[in-house]
Amino acid sequence: MRRSRRDFTWRTLKAFADDGRPMALHLYDKTRPGQTRGVPYLAPVIELVRQLGRYTDAEVMAAVVSGMLTVFVRNETGSPDFGPAPDLENPDGDPALQADDTGLELGYGSVVGLPNGTNIETVDPNRPNQAFDPFFLAVVRQIGMALELPFEVLIKHFTASYSAARAALEDAWDYFLRRRGWLVSQFCQPVYEAVITEAIVSGRLAAPGFFHSPLIRRAWLGALWTGDAPNQIDPVKEVEAAKRRVSLRISTRAEERARLLGGDFEAIQPQIVKEERWLEDNGLNREESTGGKAAGNSEEEQ
Repeated sequence: MRRSRRDFTWRTLKAFADDGRPMALHLYDKTRPGQTRGVPYLAPVIELVRQLGRYTDAEVMAAVVSGMLTVFVRNETGSPDFGPAPDLENPDGDPALQADDTGLELGYGSVVGLPNGTNIETVDPNRPNQAFDPFFLAVVRQIGMALELPFEVLIKHFTASYSAARAALEDAWDYFLRRRGWLVSQFCQPVYEAVITEAIVSGRLAAPGFFHSPLIRRAWLGALWTGDAPNQIDPVKEVEAAKRRVSLRISTRAEERARLLGGDFEAIQPQIVKEERWLEDNGLNREESTGGKAAGNSEEEQ
C-alpha cells in the first residue's frame, strides 16, 4: 500500500512465488476466514489485568491511610493548643473568616488542633482487607485459564506436593511446546530453508539432486529444532524415569537428552567417548551408565 497526500494507492503483491516459495512471512494465528492481522496474546485479559491493577492500588492506598496515626484535639473554650490550626483567612485577602473547605491531611503521628465548634469524624477503612488475597487469586486463576497457563506457573509459586507441581509444569510445557512448534513451522524452518537454498544456488554449498526431486530437496532442508529443556523439579526422579523409559524401549537416548537437558545426543557422543577413554587410561573408577556401582576395585572385590 502506498499513501499519497490525497488518497491511498493499492498494489497487489503475490504471497508465493511461481515455484511455491513464500514471498513474505506473516506470523499470526488465523482464527476466522478473511483475517489479515493477528490478535495480541493478552487481548482476552488486558482489561481484567488493568482493573486488577487499579484494585490493587486502591487496596494499598487504603491500607496506607489506615496505618496513619493522627490525633485531633478540639478545645471547647477557644483556640486549639496543639499543632497548627487550619488557615481560616480568605486566600484572596479578605480578612473575613470563612469555613475551611480545603480539608486536613493525615500524617504519621500528627497532632492537629481544631478550632472551637469543630469536630472530626473518622471512618474505619477496615484494612488490610481480609478478602483481598482470595479475590486476587481468583482473578489470577481466570487470567491463567485465558492464557492457557496453570495458576502456579503464572504466579511462580509452588506450595503443593511434587506431583502437583510437576503436573502444573507439564501442563504449561504442553502449551509452550505447541507454541514452539508453531513458531518453528511458520518462521524458523522457512528462514532456514531460504538461507540454505540461497547458499546452494550461489554455489557455496553442494547439494546433489537438490533441484531434481522435491523429496531430495526436502531431505537436504530437513532440520530438528529442539529448543530449551523444561526445568526439573527433582532431577533424581527425572533421570530415573528417563532410564526406565530407555530400558523399556519406549523412548530413545536422543529423546531423553532433548527432554532433560536439550541439545543433540549425537553431538555429545565424541566428548563422552573421549572422557571414557581418559578414565580408563588413567585407571580411574567410573560409574556405569546404568547408575550402578563403580567399576574397578570395589569394597566387595577387595
